[in-house]
Amino acid sequence: MSTNLNKNVEAIITDLGGKENVISVSHCATRLRFRIRDTARIRKDAIMNIAGILGVNIVGKECQIIVGADVIKYYPIVMEQLGEVHTAEEEKKKKTLKDVGYMFLDFISGTMTPLIPALIGSSMIRGVLILLTQFNLMDASGSTYAILYAASNAIFYFLPIIASFAAARKLDVNPYIAACISAALMEPTFTALLTETGNVVTFLGLPVMMFSYASSLIPALLATWLYSLLWKFLEKKMPSSVAGVFNPAICLFVFVPLTAIIFGPIAYYFGNFIGNLFNSINAISPVIAGIFIGVSMNYLVITGMHWVITAICLNEFAVNGFSALFGYWWCACISYIAIALGAIFVAKNKKERSLACSCSIVAIFGGVSEPTLYTYLLRNRRYAIPMALSGAVGGLLAGLLGCRATAFSMATIFTVPCVEMRGSFMISAAVFVLQIIVGIVGVIVFVGKGKGEEFTAPISGKIIPLEEVNDSVFAEKTLGEGFAVVPNDNKVYAPFTGEVISLYPTKHAIGLKDEKGNEVLIHVGIDTVNLKGEGFRSHVREGDKVEQGSPLVEFDMEKLRENNIDPTTVVVFTGREYVPTPEYKEIKAREKLLVL
Repeated sequence: MSTNLNKNVEAIITDLGGKENVISVSHCATRLRFRIRDTARIRKDAIMNIAGILGVNIVGKECQIIVGADVIKYYPIVMEQLGEVHTAEEEKKKKTLKDVGYMFLDFISGTMTPLIPALIGSSMIRGVLILLTQFNLMDASGSTYAILYAASNAIFYFLPIIASFAAARKLDVNPYIAACISAALMEPTFTALLTETGNVVTFLGLPVMMFSYASSLIPALLATWLYSLLWKFLEKKMPSSVAGVFNPAICLFVFVPLTAIIFGPIAYYFGNFIGNLFNSINAISPVIAGIFIGVSMNYLVITGMHWVITAICLNEFAVNGFSALFGYWWCACISYIAIALGAIFVAKNKKERSLACSCSIVAIFGGVSEPTLYTYLLRNRRYAIPMALSGAVGGLLAGLLGCRATAFSMATIFTVPCVEMRGSFMISAAVFVLQIIVGIVGVIVFVGKGKGEEFTAPISGKIIPLEEVNDSVFAEKTLGEGFAVVPNDNKVYAPFTGEVISLYPTKHAIGLKDEKGNEVLIHVGIDTVNLKGEGFRSHVREGDKVEQGSPLVEFDMEKLRENNIDPTTVVVFTGREYVPTPEYKEIKAREKLLVL
């Protein structure tokens, strides 16, 4: 296993453009996150063909490679192979509004993703506590409940301190000073000044509006971001002999009052504005609001925008003790559980079924959506319909039944009690089950197991199994399932209507994608790369649209024989097993075959 991971990491780094193209690397619960100098050098399709890679997402200068729960195994190997990775600044250039947007999302995402394990664990305990007290299995006034409630609530109550620490690490400044800035606003002497929300005290004659900072996020992020600018400035300008004494004192002296005077009120009124805006829309039509959020929220997870919504929801919890917006969002999250379970029913082989089971387990018990979203939604557009249906049903019922979340929690089977409809979590549980059923049925109907998909043979010759190919990469199915052809002709044709997504400079290998998102790699000969393109002629270019049966490549069979090159042509279907029809016999180019 370790050997395979080392090979995978080596291939990943190569396809990212080499070590010199990587600025820094981090990880979250399911993804390796690479900061890249030049994203044009990334070979996304090649990375997708590496065994065990569930998806690749490029956002701005960050390349996210989804490997699921194995991320904790990959990360140390990545760090070992990269060696010392500097977070050096990229070349100075004028930043566009789009660049600033990516930087903002990267900052929010990089701050919040390290907190996911704590959020998951706390959410599960909170859900179980609500369930136990609802059925009178635990006394809510007892010490046992109090201790477990503290375990479930600590991450949320002290979120400003924890988020400040994580944000400072993301910004590469002293995280302990950042944590102290937020902690000061939760210190008993400071909180004693709060007599009612918005009461005014003074600091050096300046008015300070008092708010509770417990569970708040926006003030902590604003303060940490600006603190990082001052800290880096002081690090450059302050003499090293006194920097260790004065830099921390200056930052604390500036940002504790500044956060209380400016950032707290900004966050309070901004949060109230967003909350009131959502409540106004919700008041006009809770059904429309519910459907919109139910369908759209999972796409925001893919972009990273969901962390912005998280901050707004946490503010709602801090101000009101509940969140209608998060209740709708929670229902939206059930849809990815539904399609993961549905994928089990339509799996065509043991490998696909095992992958679907893994995605289902982490979704149901951990509330982690990325493996499902990247494995199914982004790689097969047909899953978008059942996901939208499941989310729409949940959002519609949430709007009709008056949904609200009483605690911030990941969407898992344990946290159903954290969401109420008509004041009861039992109704939420019924909606949960209905969404799952709708999603599973949707996957069966719109994705379907079927009997396979027809395509045409890309070349004439004798079909042989991959195991008989004289190349370990193909024979061991490192790139995926498929078959090979010992050719008796020198022309390669398009097996389906689609697009040329990759064409190697040596013209010996070509990647195609059909209209449904299915991908195929056609590799002519073994070690033909050594010919450096001699004897090959291409009829297409990368990015071209091709019709089924149209010519792709011609090669000189005699040239291959003169150089003792095996002409066996490999056909690999990414993420699929194949069953050719008829099985293992002579075929003619453009003859119909079947891929399961």
